Amino acid sequence: MKYLLLGLLSLVLVGCSPEEEIIVSETVVIEEDQYIHISFVASQDGEMQISYNHRTGPAVEAYVLDQNGYNIWLTLVSNSSTSQLMPYLSNLSSLPLASQFVSGWVDLPEGTYHIIVENTDYGSTSPPFNGVNDVAAVEVSVYARK
Repeated sequence: MKYLLLGLLSLVLVGCSPEEEIIVSETVVIEEDQYIHISFVASQDGEMQISYNHRTGPAVEAYVLDQNGYNIWLTLVSNSSTSQLMPYLSNLSSLPLASQFVSGWVDLPEGTYHIIVENTDYGSTSPPFNGVNDVAAVEVSVYARK
């Protein structure tokens, strides 16, 4: 009985059930006017959940993009465009991100997906214009379950 309780307690503390898998767990630091990119793969027979925990710095934006959206993002970045829209998965994204966000479980078609956490002038938030490098830190986790 004692081991059963310890096992259940460890599941509660970790936050994952036996059929859940952590496929991304990173703390990223984003310099002002920069972004970070994390890729993950969704299999055909499961659901995904994403959590972001904004640790420090100015509010940022976290987007989840399919391959088409990521290609558009790369074009926007290369053209220094801050006004053109790009397609993103709104139920897995957080705009703006200034605290914690946990998505619901989402069925994603099989494929490669891209998380962009940006600390730029793109979108609805921008780092302050104060002559200081306003750095943000964000914990990013992606979970899969069957």
